[in-house]
Amino acid sequence: MRKQLFIFLLFPILGIAQVEQILNFYWAYPTKVNNKIVFVRTEPTFGNELWVTDGTTAGTTILMDIVIGAGSSNPYLLTVIDDVIYFQANTDEIWRTDGTTGGTYKMVDNNAITNPSGFTKANGFIFFTEGNNTNRSLWRMQTTPNSEVQITQGDSQILQNIGFDLVALNDNAILFNAYTSAHRWAIWRTNGIVSEMIADLFPNTSPDMSQMYYGAKKIGNKVYFPALSEQYGGEYFTTDGTVNGTSLLKDIFVSASYYDSSTVSENGFVEVGSNIFFVAKDNTNGLELWKTDGTNAGTLMVKDITPGNNNSSWSPGGLTAFNNQLYFNKNDGANGSQIWKTDGTENGTIMITTPTVNNIFSNELFVSQGFLFFSSYTSNNTTGIELWMLDSNDQAFLIQDIAPGNASSSPAQFMELNGYVYFNASVDGTYAGTKVFRINPQTLATTSFATEDIQMFPNPTEDFVTLNLENSETYQIKVFNVEGQQLNLRMDNNTIDFTSVPTGIYYITVLDTSTDKKNTKKIIKK
Repeated sequence: MRKQLFIFLLFPILGIAQVEQILNFYWAYPTKVNNKIVFVRTEPTFGNELWVTDGTTAGTTILMDIVIGAGSSNPYLLTVIDDVIYFQANTDEIWRTDGTTGGTYKMVDNNAITNPSGFTKANGFIFFTEGNNTNRSLWRMQTTPNSEVQITQGDSQILQNIGFDLVALNDNAILFNAYTSAHRWAIWRTNGIVSEMIADLFPNTSPDMSQMYYGAKKIGNKVYFPALSEQYGGEYFTTDGTVNGTSLLKDIFVSASYYDSSTVSENGFVEVGSNIFFVAKDNTNGLELWKTDGTNAGTLMVKDITPGNNNSSWSPGGLTAFNNQLYFNKNDGANGSQIWKTDGTENGTIMITTPTVNNIFSNELFVSQGFLFFSSYTSNNTTGIELWMLDSNDQAFLIQDIAPGNASSSPAQFMELNGYVYFNASVDGTYAGTKVFRINPQTLATTSFATEDIQMFPNPTEDFVTLNLENSETYQIKVFNVEGQQLNLRMDNNTIDFTSVPTGIYYITVLDTSTDKKNTKKIIKK
């Protein structure tokens, strides 16, 4: 048994092929709506247009050829609002789709509007901005075509320029950056009818830049956001949308001239239990993981994982809630990029993956059905960048070497639909070889507790399978087919009756409810 355990820890790999290719091409901007995935594809006959899939090869088709023929409408900025995707097409138009041909049509085609973006709902309106990088304006529209109206004034001031980012404050209002002659750049609030300034973080000087930066997150009744201020430099602030309710979270890096955009995590603020996690840099410890409860006193560095004043390449990334803790990617300067987890305490912040096995490639961590999926090299270079997962017991498994050998499949753009996880991956390590694959987490042949704890026999079987479980009352047993559908089979104590199902491959999942550990095994019905 020691030999088996040693091999498992050295290279944890699943025993059978788990991944299924469903599309012979890759998708861009996959977006789930109404039990479908809408995506953008470039194809010789239709150009760059909108497509839709139900997750199967046969159920994948072009949704609409907006520019008829080989021309392209270049759909962009797909944003889901109330079971509808709003998106930019033909650079200057706004379209919507619900995933059906009849529900796909143009919303805005206005010569005064170029490059619309930032679709955000509040107070019954869809807000957006338009214009170029240096001169933008704020608009609202209803859910009917040709209903767009420009928002030009606030507090009797002309809104001369608008920042790119719009942030939903609540159901009735949004926050945005606006430039006026009286205050230059400041932070404003609007419900589409009335617009008011809530904060001017540069009351005495007026740099020609917006104040509220990307990465804002609504948590509870507050919005947490990074901002540039006259007094504190680049720091994090909170607001409830009022003048008095807008304040500094904490002066983490003490310098009025400091701002480092690398501190703004791509995941922004992530709430796990009573903690809100984010990335910040102080004067001593460099880029590390921080937490807050929304107060100055409750805003603290979690742990100095990478000693010293480290640079942006070692910033925590991929902040993701999983198993009631925060999981993230971090390089501690000694073990390469690994997955870590934290419960919000210094002692409870630990490295999960093993340097002798993994070198994490991407900050895209994706959670589905009790597993955390990620892309990683193997440290001994036996595979390139491939699909891995963590189970609920923090055991890491290589799911499949999709691009064999040292080539990298580089899995990315994960989506979940009808029990499957979909993603792009290359079959040969090239961009041209990128296809769409899927995997059903419930049929993964994994072992989260020792193999001696559970045996199933006979396998293959013609009729019955028996499980040797001690204290069987603490276990939950489920059977799935290869499509991930749970089967309602007759069970007598620890014996499962397979006589009613056709020949094929099935999966038995055993959950120990006393430890929350799970074992999934493949069974062959002859």
